[in-house]
Amino acid sequence: MTSLIRLLVLATFIAASAGWAHAQTSGAPSRTSPQAPESRFSPPPSDDMLMFVGEARASTEAEAIKTAAANATFLAIAAIAEVLFANPEYAGLYGAKAIEDYVRSVGRVTERRAAQDPASREFRGYARFELKKAYAQISAIREYATQAQQPGYPEGFFLVPVAKLTADKVTLPVEVRAGKPSNGSFSLQFSLRRLLSGVFWIRVESIRVIQDASRGATGWGFDIWANGQRVLTLRERRYDERIGNYPMAPEDKSVEATVRSEGAGYIEFRVVGTKPSAAGK
Repeated sequence: MTSLIRLLVLATFIAASAGWAHAQTSGAPSRTSPQAPESRFSPPPSDDMLMFVGEARASTEAEAIKTAAANATFLAIAAIAEVLFANPEYAGLYGAKAIEDYVRSVGRVTERRAAQDPASREFRGYARFELKKAYAQISAIREYATQAQQPGYPEGFFLVPVAKLTADKVTLPVEVRAGKPSNGSFSLQFSLRRLLSGVFWIRVESIRVIQDASRGATGWGFDIWANGQRVLTLRERRYDERIGNYPMAPEDKSVEATVRSEGAGYIEFRVVGTKPSAAGK
């Protein structure tokens, strides 16, 4: 009988200890199993808002919050890039700077915060950027975003959201034209796909000549830039609008390149048409 009582007391003590331990761990978020970033903020004010949460780690609280806010903004820009990607007839009108200005003018960072990791002593910052869904429509972008000023030489842009690139090849037409179309107007057909995480393949498949800027055939070259770095140069050749389309030979490796991009969520490609006397623009 005495042994049975001792066993009952021991079992009661173990159960009470387990309940106390559960209360200690479930009453607050675990340091090793943090909450999802979205749960760290209050709910968005209405259902017509898009929410983008940026994260960052830094040695100071201020830097962690600043970088998290920038990352949240980059996510919003990438979302607008997806809209342009789905509407390629307008994609060539806007560079990354124009879309960034648009996003900052119609949306805002609504919350910022940071917490220090007791183990690493680093600060982990979070920020939330909010944007009305109506401003993520192509009609609003066309109305409110500032188009890149067309220069005297052919130029075109396209923003590619990296989330849309997979191992499967996708094609994208890019309008490359001067402010005055008679100074040169082209449409370049690109193929893109993901090779590895942060590494992408790009190829020019064809060039359609709309206006070659002269009465006969005209010599043109093309430079392709990715996030401000030149990644591909198409050597000069003579183009004639009367011929129209110029496909690239399948075995020609000089019209393809690999591009690295990490962090921003999108790649800005810029295409510039050059004549021998205008090289280096």
